[in-house]
Amino acid sequence: MAFVVVDPDFLTDFQNTKNLQIDDKMMNKDDLITRVQKSITRVADEHDLSPLERPKELKLLKDPFTPENNLMTPTMKIKRNVAVKVYEKDIEYLYALEANRNKKGFLGSMVGGVVGGLGKLF
Repeated sequence: MAFVVVDPDFLTDFQNTKNLQIDDKMMNKDDLITRVQKSITRVADEHDLSPLERPKELKLLKDPFTPENNLMTPTMKIKRNVAVKVYEKDIEYLYALEANRNKKGFLGSMVGGVVGGLGKLF
């Protein structure tokens, strides 16, 4: 699971092609999530990341973690306890998606598990 702040230029390009307003609703669009996931996969392939280092579920954010929104300290460390409270419902939802995916694929692959945590992917 990963919380990803989407590049503003990327968002603007997506907004222009889909004729949408940049807001929280747009950040939940499946086609935007798919585009970001493909971009992450490309970077992960370029850097030979293992499957455990690749997020399977994403929460897209338009605003970064900053000291001003109280999600980071002045020394730029994530305030994990604050972030967990702010994004609690999103974290639970992403874990449920991952668990459902693993349950569906369990018989075929016999592989399960959830990769979790907050933080910057790259």
